[in-house]
Amino acid sequence: AVLDNYIEAFAFSHIKPAFVVGELFALGYALLPENWTSDTDYMMVDIGANTTTVGVFGDDAVANWSVVLPYGGIKFTQSIADALSVPLETAEKLKREYGMLDTTKKPEVTEALHSEIKILFDKITEAKNEFEKRSGNPVVQMILAGGSAQLPGLIVFAAKHVGIPAATANPLLKIRNPELFEQGIPGILFANVIGLALYAHDSDQKRINLLTQYRYEESDTEKTALHLKEIRSLNDAKYVLFQWRIKLEKSFSFLKIKIRYRIPVQLIGTVVFLLCTIAVLYYVVLKYLL
Repeated sequence: AVLDNYIEAFAFSHIKPAFVVGELFALGYALLPENWTSDTDYMMVDIGANTTTVGVFGDDAVANWSVVLPYGGIKFTQSIADALSVPLETAEKLKREYGMLDTTKKPEVTEALHSEIKILFDKITEAKNEFEKRSGNPVVQMILAGGSAQLPGLIVFAAKHVGIPAATANPLLKIRNPELFEQGIPGILFANVIGLALYAHDSDQKRINLLTQYRYEESDTEKTALHLKEIRSLNDAKYVLFQWRIKLEKSFSFLKIKIRYRIPVQLIGTVVFLLCTIAVLYYVVLKYLL
C-alpha cells in the first residue's frame, strides 16, 4: 500500500512520524473558512500536476465526498505544446503567462488550453451537481488550490462554468506572521504543510490519524541498515556514516552525566565519529580506487 511505502521510507531515514492524514484533509484545514453554517457546503478543487482532486466539505475539515480526475497541469502544458508545435518548456511559459485570459496577444494559447480545461470543469460541475443531489445542501463556493490554480483567468472561467463563486486558495490567511515565508513563492504552494501544522497545533482535532494502525519499532530501521560490505557508491558510504552517528548519539544519550561533563562527552563523540569517517573512506579507497 502507499502508506506502507511512506512508513518504510520514514524508518529508513530514522524519522518517527507523529501522525498521518489525507492530503485533502490538510487542504481543508488550511483553506476552509473557520465558521460557516451546516446547511451549506464548500468545494475544494486541488489541481495537481497529473490529477485533480475534488472534495466537498460540510461543517469541518473532513471531506463528505471526493473524487479524483485524471487531468492536471502537465496535460494543460502538453495541449499547448501540441497545438503550437513548441517544446514543453516553451509551452509551460506560455501557459503561466497567458493562461485563460481573453487576450489578443496569444489567442492560440487560450484556445489550446480551453479544450482541456473545459473537459476538467465539466467533470467538476457533474461532481458538484451529484453531491448536491445526494446531500440536499448547496455548494456555495469553490476554492481552487494547486499550482495550476494560479493560471491567469482561471478563476473567472471556473466561476462562470460551474455557476458558483470561485476563489484562489490562500493558506497564509490563517498564519499569524505570513511574512516569515519566503518572498516570491506563492502562498498557495504552502497549503498542505500549513494545514498539517495547524492540525497538529489544534489539540481538539487529534481524532484522525492514519498512523494508529502502525507500530513504529526500532527494529524497522535495522531492516534497511547498510553494512560496510554493501557499500556500492558514495551515497551508500554517507548513509553508513549516518547510521553510525545515530547509534553513537543513542549510546551517549543513555549515559547519566552531570552538566559539567556534557562538553567532554560531545567532544568524545565527535572524535569517534571522525575516526569512523576516516575508516569508511579508507575502506572505499582500498576497495574501489586502488
